[in-house]
Amino acid sequence: MPYVTLIPAVLCVYALLQGGTRNAFLKVVLPVLLVFPTNFYLQITHLPDLNFIDVTLIPLALWMFVVDLPHWRYTRMDLVVVLFIFSCGYSEFAIYHGWRTMALAVIEGLIPYMAGKVVLQDPGTRIEATKRFVVLVTIASFLGMYEYFYKTNPYKEFWARFYPGQWGGATTQIRWGFGRMSGPYVQSEAAGIVIMTALLLGLWVLRWRAQRGGVPDPESRPLKYVKLVVFTLVLALVMTEARGPWIGAVIALGVASIGLAKNPRRRSIVFVAVLLLVGVPAYQFGKDYISGRRTSYGSERETAQYRAALIDNYVPLAQSGGPWGFGRELPIVQGQGSIDNEYLFVWLVQGYIGLVTFLLLMSGGTLIFFNFGIKGESRRDRELGFALLGILLGLAFTLTTVWLGAQSFEVFFLLLGLSQVIKPENVAQLARAANNSIPELHATPVLRVYT
Repeated sequence: MPYVTLIPAVLCVYALLQGGTRNAFLKVVLPVLLVFPTNFYLQITHLPDLNFIDVTLIPLALWMFVVDLPHWRYTRMDLVVVLFIFSCGYSEFAIYHGWRTMALAVIEGLIPYMAGKVVLQDPGTRIEATKRFVVLVTIASFLGMYEYFYKTNPYKEFWARFYPGQWGGATTQIRWGFGRMSGPYVQSEAAGIVIMTALLLGLWVLRWRAQRGGVPDPESRPLKYVKLVVFTLVLALVMTEARGPWIGAVIALGVASIGLAKNPRRRSIVFVAVLLLVGVPAYQFGKDYISGRRTSYGSERETAQYRAALIDNYVPLAQSGGPWGFGRELPIVQGQGSIDNEYLFVWLVQGYIGLVTFLLLMSGGTLIFFNFGIKGESRRDRELGFALLGILLGLAFTLTTVWLGAQSFEVFFLLLGLSQVIKPENVAQLARAANNSIPELHATPVLRVYT
């Protein structure tokens, strides 16, 4: 029965033959990535355990290497991505003679990055992909809400019939009397990251819901439908009961609101000033909150103390790991087996080369989206730039409390690929196509949905 894993791969091959990379990405890769769980595997001797999205990305990769690579636009971030992916598995290859981790890193990181660069460079395709992303996460979240009330994951209950005894995700955690919704995204924090991304993109779609090139489209979805999608995503994010993604979403919304301003530069300065004004006392409050002995295990305070203790216990070990780290078989310090901090986890597992390249990836994407938002010719470009910037900065905060895994890993690299090819829409051409002037295009009614 686990061979049902191959069905998306077959569909991907068919979509590639019918319409190429774009067709396969929109019709197969995105649905498999965002709706199918990553906890069930096809296990073949001498190969890594492959889940639904892995087997789907493999034919996409082969196609891109043959068809799209000759037209590839090389950028400096390509080198950083390759070095980061290499660091994901080098230590395990050097220490444990294992190669599977690096192979999966290539499939789940490098290939989504390539797909982002190949597919999302066209503004029309980018809009279509954004809308599909939002709708697919909404569907997955709506189905996943069952877990919040009944404290069992519906994706686990369904797919376990095909994969006896294989569920690799955590059991449903109970908080405040409800199950923490995780959907197909392994655990609630990873679900929060994906839903936060969809929410920011959904709010952008809510403001710019035209289907064709930025001009009003009578066939576009009704506004009430888009509002329902956004409401569902907000509700799903609440049901994850994941505080890290909650705070990350607040930061992301604040950053996205900069794009609504007439003067984004001025609002950026105000936003940073407000962060500093709030951040300093919040930092002091946090230090006082986590002080003292860990008691009431499982409480909000104890989990915060646990994460603070990670830094004290594991930074010396990370420093001793050298350039490539320890791999995933690293020593456990003071019984803290869960490294709930992606930056620390990368430093431990991939060494300081992994940490430096990861920070370069995050900061590089951040700078590009900021410049795109500041310099965008159209209001829609500016708002998209700051929405994407908000996603990355929200993710940057969230990763101080959780690891980057499951679908959030692929989503991160898709965003990085987009950052390398994102370009402004041709406002004049769009205006002529709609038989409108450029000022009329800029005068689209504003709905304040970020603030």
